[in-house]
Amino acid sequence: MSRLSLTQQVVDANNTGAFYKHVNSRLTYKTGIGPLLDADGKLVTDDFYKSELLNKYFASVGVTDNGIKPSVLEKNAGDKLNNVIFTKASVLRAMKKNLKKFI
Repeated sequence: MSRLSLTQQVVDANNTGAFYKHVNSRLTYKTGIGPLLDADGKLVTDDFYKSELLNKYFASVGVTDNGIKPSVLEKNAGDKLNNVIFTKASVLRAMKKNLKKFI
């Protein structure tokens, strides 16, 4: 099947999701992380060294663990969910509602 006929089929299907999937598959310009400057002002283009540079940066701005645990509210052991009822109608309604987000 030619690209043109496949494209025409996608358009004729009038399916927005299929259309965007097709368009995104046709995009050839995909980029990763661009070049970075190291501490000496040198341009870093190698993926390994870029990852090292980013790791060093994020490690420097992260929070150091001080060993103190935050206080947590006590859970009441009496708070229990005794039963959950799923009806066929409620499941179908939820599925239709969520399906609309993807169409």
